[in-house]
Amino acid sequence: MNIEKNNMKGELLHSRFLNDHGIGILMRIKHHEEGRTFNAYQILAQALDIPTLEEMVRKNIFFLPMYSPASISAVQIPESSIVISFDIHFIIKIGCLHTVAVLLHEIGHTMNPNANWMTDEFYADDFVISHHFKDQLLEMLDYGIINFPETYNKPITYDRISRIKNL
Repeated sequence: MNIEKNNMKGELLHSRFLNDHGIGILMRIKHHEEGRTFNAYQILAQALDIPTLEEMVRKNIFFLPMYSPASISAVQIPESSIVISFDIHFIIKIGCLHTVAVLLHEIGHTMNPNANWMTDEFYADDFVISHHFKDQLLEMLDYGIINFPETYNKPITYDRISRIKNL
């Protein structure tokens, strides 16, 4: 049963990538724990449950890797799709568990039924926390403040950090 479940999760997640390049990159980002090695793709697949993956399929939510500062991709996607793009150089730099936290946060945005910007950030944060990546989310917010102050050194970021620490 677990093998069938994992195969189904793997197939559903694979179908959300607009090209195999993104999967390959995530598979090269490693995490070592208790003598075992995992990659970001495995950890993301393990973190997501089948209902969430099915909802991503229903909502036409896709992942698309990109290279900064700019890149081009020729892909065909259904109308009214949501594309979660991620910078390959950035995710390699931040490492495995932080990459999963960032991707979970973006998935959390797509799962939010509300349209309010502030509650949307909180909802996406809660999604990450519910998947057990609270510490990595906090570390990424601190990273953002230090490395991208024009984007992250704002009251909403500090509100998010305070709120997450109090959960």
